[in-house]
Amino acid sequence: MGYKSEIIPLIKYLSIDLDEIVFPIKLEGIEFDSIEWIRPNKVILHKFKQDLDLEWDFDEFDTNTKREIFLYLLRMI
Repeated sequence: MGYKSEIIPLIKYLSIDLDEIVFPIKLEGIEFDSIEWIRPNKVILHKFKQDLDLEWDFDEFDTNTKREIFLYLLRMI
């Protein structure tokens, strides 16, 4: 399953046609503060720490973490 192709429509839906959802995404071992879709085909997770915006590229996560992010967003619907 291409999780990114499934996550982009979820981001669009949950953000009401914006490109970013700002809410805590709690995964095992780390918590992100937002998830953003950057057109045309990039997904970035953010963690805000003081004045820093730390970014993780969705493509760099392993399959289990991608699945966990996908299921987390799916439960938000």
